[in-house]
Amino acid sequence: MSSSKSPERQFLHDIATPLGTAMFLLDILQEKMSARGPGDEDLEHLNGAIEALQKLKQHIVQRRQALTSAQSS
Repeated sequence: MSSSKSPERQFLHDIATPLGTAMFLLDILQEKMSARGPGDEDLEHLNGAIEALQKLKQHIVQRRQALTSAQSS
C-alpha cells in the first residue's frame, strides 16, 4: 500500500479488483448462455446479477473520484 493512499482508497481498490474479475467471468457466462436463446430464466437471473454488480462498480468509481478530488483540494 502506498503511503499516499488513504485507508478508504485502499479499501476501494481492494474491492474493485475482485469485482472486476467477477464481472469479467459473468460476462463470459452471459455470452455462453445467450447462445442458448432468449427466454432462459437462468440468463435473466444472471443479467440481474450483472446489473447489480455494475451499479456497485459505479458507486466505487464515484466514491474514488470524490476522494481523489478532496485530496487534491
